[in-house]
This record gives sequence, C-alpha cells and structure tokens, in this order.
Amino acid sequence: MVLLLCTVVEITYAAEFLRKQTGTTTIANGSTSSSVSIPVQLVDMSKSFLVFSSTIDNNGTTNFQIGGEITDANTLTFARTGNTGVVSISWQIFEFESGVYVQHGSSTNIARGAPVNVAISCIDLTKSFVLISARKSGGQLGADDGISANITTSTNMQLMISSNGPGGANMEEAYWQVIEYQGAVVKKLTTTLSAGSSTTTSTITPAITTLSKAFVISNHWFDGDVNADDLPRTELTNASTVTYTRVGTSTNMNFVTYVIEFTDGSTVTRGTQNFGLGVTTQPVLIAATSASGVIAPGNFGRQGSTNFSTDDNPGHNWFTYEVTTSTNLQITRAIGTGSTASAPWQIVTFEDTGLQKTTFYSRASGAWETNTTWSYTPDGSSGAVPSGVYPRRTNNVVIQNGHTVTIDAVTDNNPCSQSPNGLGLGNVGTFTGSGDQMFYHTGDFLIANGGTLTSSEEVMIEGYTLIENGGTFSITEDVINLGYFEIASGATFTNTDDLILSGNSVTIINNLSFGADDIYIDHTNATLCGEGVMNLGNGSPDPTIQFFNGGSLNQVCSTFSVTCTSNCGAFPITPTGNFSSGNSGPGGVATTNGSSELEYWIDANSGVSGTSPITAWNDLSGNGITNAINGNPVLTTSALNGRSVITFDGTGDRIQTNLSINAGTRPDLSIISVYMPVSSTNSGTVWGESNGNYDRVLTAANGLGGCTNATTNGTACINNATLFPAGNSVITSVVFDEDVASGSRAYTNGTSVLTFTSNHAPGDGSNAMQVGDAGVGGFIPYTGGIAEIIVLSNIVNTAKRIIIENYLDAKYHNDAAPAFANDVYTMDNSANGDYDFEVAGIGQAADGSNHRDSRGPGVVRMWNPKGLTNSEFLMWGHDNTALNSSTTAVGTAVDGTVIQERLSRIWRVSEVGDVGNVSISFDFSGVGGSPLGSNLRLLIDRDGDGFADNDVTPIVGSVSNGVAVFSNVNFQNGDRFTLGNTDASTPLPVELVMFKANPEKEVVKLDWVTASELNNDYFNVERSIDGEQWQLVIKVVGAGTTRRMKTYEAMDYQPIDGVSYYRLRQTDFDGNVSFSPIERVEFIGQNRIQVFPNPSDGIFHLANSSQLDIEGVRVVNNLGQMVYPLIRKEENVTIDLSQLSQGIYILQVWNGSSLTSTRLVKRN
Repeated sequence: MVLLLCTVVEITYAAEFLRKQTGTTTIANGSTSSSVSIPVQLVDMSKSFLVFSSTIDNNGTTNFQIGGEITDANTLTFARTGNTGVVSISWQIFEFESGVYVQHGSSTNIARGAPVNVAISCIDLTKSFVLISARKSGGQLGADDGISANITTSTNMQLMISSNGPGGANMEEAYWQVIEYQGAVVKKLTTTLSAGSSTTTSTITPAITTLSKAFVISNHWFDGDVNADDLPRTELTNASTVTYTRVGTSTNMNFVTYVIEFTDGSTVTRGTQNFGLGVTTQPVLIAATSASGVIAPGNFGRQGSTNFSTDDNPGHNWFTYEVTTSTNLQITRAIGTGSTASAPWQIVTFEDTGLQKTTFYSRASGAWETNTTWSYTPDGSSGAVPSGVYPRRTNNVVIQNGHTVTIDAVTDNNPCSQSPNGLGLGNVGTFTGSGDQMFYHTGDFLIANGGTLTSSEEVMIEGYTLIENGGTFSITEDVINLGYFEIASGATFTNTDDLILSGNSVTIINNLSFGADDIYIDHTNATLCGEGVMNLGNGSPDPTIQFFNGGSLNQVCSTFSVTCTSNCGAFPITPTGNFSSGNSGPGGVATTNGSSELEYWIDANSGVSGTSPITAWNDLSGNGITNAINGNPVLTTSALNGRSVITFDGTGDRIQTNLSINAGTRPDLSIISVYMPVSSTNSGTVWGESNGNYDRVLTAANGLGGCTNATTNGTACINNATLFPAGNSVITSVVFDEDVASGSRAYTNGTSVLTFTSNHAPGDGSNAMQVGDAGVGGFIPYTGGIAEIIVLSNIVNTAKRIIIENYLDAKYHNDAAPAFANDVYTMDNSANGDYDFEVAGIGQAADGSNHRDSRGPGVVRMWNPKGLTNSEFLMWGHDNTALNSSTTAVGTAVDGTVIQERLSRIWRVSEVGDVGNVSISFDFSGVGGSPLGSNLRLLIDRDGDGFADNDVTPIVGSVSNGVAVFSNVNFQNGDRFTLGNTDASTPLPVELVMFKANPEKEVVKLDWVTASELNNDYFNVERSIDGEQWQLVIKVVGAGTTRRMKTYEAMDYQPIDGVSYYRLRQTDFDGNVSFSPIERVEFIGQNRIQVFPNPSDGIFHLANSSQLDIEGVRVVNNLGQMVYPLIRKEENVTIDLSQLSQGIYILQVWNGSSLTSTRLVKRN
C-alpha cells in the first residue's frame, strides 16, 4: 500500500489535448462471444481515458451489462458475463499531451450492501472525477445492476451496489478510470431520487460560472429491483441545477454526480434527443472539431429514460453515440420497440492550442508556485502561463539564465507531499529521515548556465536532473536521489544537510560540491560516480558516509573523491567501485577527456592527415598520446564495409607512441582492435611493446619464439589461429588481468578463444607501445590493414566489451563477414537498413556487469534504463544521412499537421530483452538552424511505414543549451526514430553558408564564406551561453548582390569562458532574416584549469597558466589538509607530486577574483 500525506491546495493547471481515436465494434451472439479486443494506436495510458456507449437486442442482465477498459497501450477490451445477443459499441479514446492524469483499474466480485474502498494515488479532489462501467453475473435487472463510484478522499474511491432486491448477485467486475483534469474545477453531488418520485434536482454550490464550459457525469445504484422505465437520465439544466428524471417510480435511486467546469479553453454543448415509437436512429445537428467527442452523462456511459410498458428490456433504452461528421451526432438504439425514449447528450470540445504544456521554462525569478515565473516556451514568446498554473510533479522544468526559482513548501508541485517510505519500493528506505514528507518530483530538472534552484525543504528527485556548467542548485535540507542526477564540472551544488542516494539511482558529480553533513548509500543498487569531489563537514559535527540496507563503498566509483573540511573522524574514505560513467568513447564507453579508463584510441576514419603516406594519426582518447609515423603507412579508403584502414607494408611502417602498456605501469589492461592481416602466421605485430622478452603483443611472427598467431603471457606465446585470419578482417579483444590464475582472455569476433595466466614481469624494461610493430625498430613489422585500436587501462567488463565489439562489427563488417558472437545490434544488416554509423549502446551482460549511459561520437545519448537486467541491451545507429538537412514532405516524411518538419537522418534501435524506459537526448548545438525548444518532438516509427502517420505519439521534451532531452521513452526492437518540429517557421538544421568559430589564445575567430549574395545588407555575429538567448558581438556589412565567392572574418575579443555558441544573423535590404548553423566553442580562459596528463605518475602541467601567480596555486589531500609538492613556473605552471603517495589530491587555484578546483590522480 502506498501511504501519502495529502494537503489540498487550490491550483489551476492547463491541459493540452493531443488526439482522439474513435471506432465502433460489436460483441457477437454466441457461446464464445463474451468479449472483444480491439487494437489501437499506441497511447500513453496515464494521459488517456476511454468513453464508450452500447446498445443490445437482448434483455438478459448478464448480456447487456458491458464493461470496457484500455487494457494496455495498444488494446481496448469490452467484456460481458453472458454471450447472448448482439452488442453494438461506439468508443472514443481521448489522449492528452499534458495536464491530464488518469488512473486505470478494475475491481472484482463487488459484494452487495457494503461499500468497497479502493486505494488510489493522491489526487486533487477539486479536479477529479470517475468514469465507470461493469459486467455482472445476476439473472434479473435488480439492485446490483447499478454501481456508484464516489471519490471520498484524495487517496480513496468507494464503490457501492445495493443489498436489496431478491434476484441480485455480486457485481462481477467494475472497470474504473479516475481522471484528474488540470484545466477544470469539479464539484461532486450526492442525491437520492426517492421511491414514488419520477424527478428530483440537486443544487450546484457555488453555481457554474459559464454553462457552455460545463458537463456532468453521473452514476447510481438502486435500493431494489427495477423495470426499464425506472432507469433515469441526468441533465445539467441550468448553472445551479442538475435534474434527474425517470418514467417509473419503483425504488430509491442513489446518485453520485460530478459537475465538471472547464477553466481552460474547452467548451460544451448539450441536448436531449427524443425517440418516437419504432424509431431506432436519430441524427442530431452539432458543431464538432477533431478535438470534440460525445460524453453521455450517465452510468456505464449510457443513460436515457423510457416509458416501456410491453418490453422489459433495459438494453433497448441504452444508446450508442457517435460523432460521424463535424455536423452530425448519430444516436442509435438496438430495437425500435413500442416505446418512446429520451437520450441526453453532451459534446465536449477540448482546448487544442498546439502549445506543449509538459515542459515549463523559467521566464523570471520567483517562487515555484507563481505563474509569472514560468512560460511554455524557452524564449518566453507564449508569455506567462495562466494564473494559478505552475509545474506539477510530473512536468519537466528548465531554469534558464538569470533566473532563481525557489521551493518553499513540500506541496509546491503537488497537493500531496511524499516520503521515501511512502513510495512502497523494495529498495528505498528505511534510513534516517525516510519517513519525512518531501517535495517529490518525477519530471526532469534542467538547471541551465546562469540558472539557480533553491529549496528550504527536503527534495526527492526521481527523473533526470542536470546542473549544467554555470548552473546552481542550493538546498538547506536533505536531497534524496532516486533517479539520474548529473552535475557538470562547472556547476555549483551545495546542501547543508544530507545527500541520500537510494533506489536504482545514479549520481554523477563532476565538480567540487559541498555538503554540511552526510552521504547516505541506501540498499545495493544506487551508485555515486563522476570525476569530481564531494566536500563534507561544512558546519556538521560528524560528517561521514553512512550505509543502510546493505549499501557499501563498492557503490562509489573509484574515480570519485569524498573529502572533509572539519570534524572528520571517519576520514579518509577511499571509494572502491570499479565502474565508470563515461559515454563519449567508442560505442559510447568511457570518456574522451583524458580522465577515464580510455587511454588510447585511433581510428583510420578520424584524425588522419595525408594519404600515401599518412603524416599524422591522432589519438582520440583525450590523453594526447603522441604517434610518431615511421616508414610510409598508407590510408586505404573503402577497405572494410566502406570504411578506411591504414595499410602497413611489413618493412619499415610503424607508429611509435609514448604510451606505456607495461605490466608494471598498467597491470590491468584491455586492448580491442580491428585489423586485416595478409597471412595467418606471418603478418607480424598488430600492436605491442617488447624488449626481446615475451612482453605484451598481438603478433603472427612465423613461429619466432613459438609465436605463430599469438598474444603472450610473459614467458611464452599463447597461439590461436583465429587471431590472424588471412585476408579477412577480425575484431580481437585481449584482456590482461595480471598475475591472476586463468584471469586473462582473448576474444575474436566476440568469441572467447584463449584463457591464460598473465605473468609479465612488472620491472622488466620495455619500450612504449607501437602500432604495426613491437620492440625497437622493425622487430616484427606488420603486413596488412589496421582500422581501429582501443586501449583501456582496466579489465573491461563484459557488457562494455560486448557494446564496443558490436560498435566495431557494425562499422567494419557487412553481411558477408564471419558470424559474430553476442550480436546484440542487428540493425547493421542490409535487411534491416544498414544503420551502421555512430553505433552506441547500453546494456547488462549475463554476469551482471553493465553500462548504463552511452553516446559515442554522435549527437544521440541514451541513459537511465529503468528496467535493465541480465542479458539485456539497447543499441542504436543511424543511416548517415546529413544531420544538417531536413524534410517537410507532407504525407511521406511528416503528417503536416502535428509535425511540419523532421530531420532527414534516421536512427534505428536493436533491443535484446526489455531495458525499460530510458532518457534520450539530441545535441544539436553544433548543427545549425533555429528551432524553438518547445516545438521539438521525438518521433518514433514503429510500424515501419515512415513518420507521417505518427503511429507512436510524438514525445515532448525539454531543451537547454542546444540539447533536447526526452525522458521515460519506451523503445522496442526495430524502432526508427528522429527529431521533429511542430513549427517550420523556426526551422530544424538546414544548410545555409559555411561558418566556423574557433578559439584562439585570447579571442574567438569567426570565418564564413558566401558562394553568392542577393540583396545582402549585413551580418550580425551573435553569441549565446545557452543556445536560446543571443547577444550581438559585431556587425559586418554584406556585399549586396554578387555572384562571386566572398570570404569574411571577424573576432570576438571578449569571449565567454567555457562553452558558448555563435551564429550569423543575415539581414537583407528588405528586412528578411536568415540564420547560419550554430557553432559551439569551448574557450579556455584564464579562469579555467586544464591539467595534463591526469592521471600522472607525478608531473602535472597546467595549460593556459602563464598569467597565474604561483602563490595562488595550492594542493590539498582528501582530508582537506595542505600538502607541499614542488610547484614551479616557466612559461606555464608545473606541479610535481612524485614525492607524495599515490591517491587523490585537489588542486586549488586563485586567479585574483575566484577560486577554482580540479582533481589530480597520482598513480604511483
């Protein structure tokens, strides 16, 4: 049971209609015809509700009592207990983009005479109502045929049928939908129509403000058995009155009625249609739109009154309602008997502005619950949200530059606060304070550069929370993370109480953050990682890390540091987790900033200069490993699946690096490579280091020293023929787990082929790693092609190895390549479209190892899988269509109504198992165009016929700094996806002119070229820190009209420190404006610390430090104590930690105006 503390506050929210699905169906007569299931387009059940009506030609109570429900996201089900008679059903599904929250459920075997209480999630009583239907097993129209659904408290609904009447039975099953509509005010009435009376009324207090914006939903139960003429109709007769009418007077009828008045732009029309003798169908003239639907006011979605005297069949006076055209409502009953009838109807037309209301963007500083703080658009063009509107618990929030938003009550985003214990989750709580009521948010938080979120209340977050560089999150109470919490290196995070990590949460801290008290690790699933530092003890008497319910230091990444300022009895603390959180490396594994396990990465398709011979082959790892070219290695294009390789001739060609792969330096090491040897036994060395002993190599040495096709164990070669398939490409992974019995392995094309004990002597002198050779100068030179080599300074876990190998397989192997083990990415096959490019993935291997955050070199990132278990993977790649191109082809590329434009590039996913919902982002900051963030949608094509039919509802996200984030996305195997735009006037990336922005020593240099110009008045060079708000840097006069290529140059002499964005705003003489692609620049100014190498064995260099005063440079240990390394300055500052013990140190630099910190890792 979920326990909730509910304090109702008066809130008015806005709802945004998305779409309607409609249809008709029948349940046939016959022994197997008690239900029917109908496939529908994918719906979000939490934002969708079903309305249906039915009529039947049979008078058996088990036959005409019909229940209906949205069974799952793709299915409707209608059911009855009996199987006689033909049931006609008309149905509608109303789906909303935001502002509507729907709970679905069913209750079985509801006993007569006693109310049944059903627990529901906390709702606002002033905005909620119930739709209910049911089926029964009784044989007579009696007291048990009616059922009422009464929301009695914010967490309880009461179902009721009568105990009276001789022929009744329990209600077999009731299907209910509790709907909280944030653009309405709901009043509930309870009324009895007494025996002997045919009519009564209820007074609405206070009265409805606008009758054309109100409708009623009524349900009832009887005190005894009734006839057909005792069945009522309910009508909203004026602003203060609901009227109940029937022909008969047999027994008491007890009503629960909800009066719903819209506060948004929705409207209602209503009426009552009379049926004469023998009439089965009546048309009604209406005015409807695509956002209109018919909602009958009564029980089971069917209600009318009749004067039946000869045919006791209630099914005959229930009606189907169907909007057939924009001007016609068709009302039908099954049989035109000898009786008249009256059918009430209500046409509801929901507000449909086309404006997304899922994500709130700050437009000014203010309190969370103040409407003027928020807008629906990032540029504020939609103005402030309506009075009383502000973000709800499930909404996404972007706090923009210059704005401070304050949380000052636990109910600021929901009428009900929440405690961790109250969630009822098996891996959350109990821990100290877990019974406290908190501000609980499940939507995303994006705190942009210059934005600030503060809270004086305990905050529990369960969505994706990102504090960007320059963003600030400051809280004076506990922060509990149950989701994915990411803090950028230039962000600010402070809390004066505890940081609590629980559930399946991931916390990534890449900056120096400050906490006054403790860190809690609750249960065994939460992880804390990053490349930053959490400094505790800023005012607390006993700061430490506390562990609850089995939590341990193994859940804290070894690359992360926890330090302490004062009262530090439990320190030092040394994290022991052997995982990492990087996502920009090969296949989306590791980072490319020089701080992760990725030590070295070369790719023949990137960073190569020259062709025959090559003159440079750059390391992509971020560590700046040098590659000295020897001989004449040649770039060979289109050699493997259209990709390039570097060809070595077996004589003097080799690449000499400065990377040590010696066992003494790196006892744990993984090297993954793709190559194409000319011979199985005599191709030479793909990579290696050797001083003549059996050092680490991958070689086919023609039997020299016993090395035919081998790697080494320190004393001998270990051979396997699959390591060198003559004339064929192969992906090998060699993993050295030094000095562990049978701990080292070699894999070819994903299959384990060698298991051995590696005993390389750590003190054995050795040269650095070479590519295409081993040893000093032509020892065993390589003949063949090399495509890619990846070196990791650890034992790569199984999940990461599988992901990297699949990335390489998609990139270099086609359908004709040898079979590949653990082939979890199959969209690289030609039958699936050859989505071979920038493949990345997340997943969990059979041994429990995992990788949960991936991007690779592309623009798409996925992370935070909610249901990841063993042997499950989600991988994706794209079709290599130009990223800066788009299409607006209506009917083929887009529907032209909801989506007006989409990217031409398409991605496709492979999913093994079900990893659960994920977060996905697109980084379009460096691509161009000027889309408005609130117009962007994630498009998914699941049925394979393109994106024009929106078979999966387009998904709204949040946008900040040129990155669009979409959360809780449920991909399925084979899905295609791309990015769409609802407004082509603010276009997606399109090719305009060449435009480049490059950081130099003290300026940013801007260059652009026009092929021709027509009426070009001038260019404005504009700069932004968030990709949304732009400022003028310089104005450059255009060339007017010319057919000649013209080159332009400008300088930004006051660039922004850190990441910023540049674009051209081109203006014609007639005032027409167009924009260039956006250029992303990372400018390392005097306030930025860039340290290399890091980690290091002792010597650290500070880039861009020529202006620093050496007196402002100091180093502290993880206790916060000063240490005294040798610090010297020539052109730049150098720090020598070689006399200190290995471990984590914090470098602090004062530049005269601000203090910045970074982490130093000393290895030996």
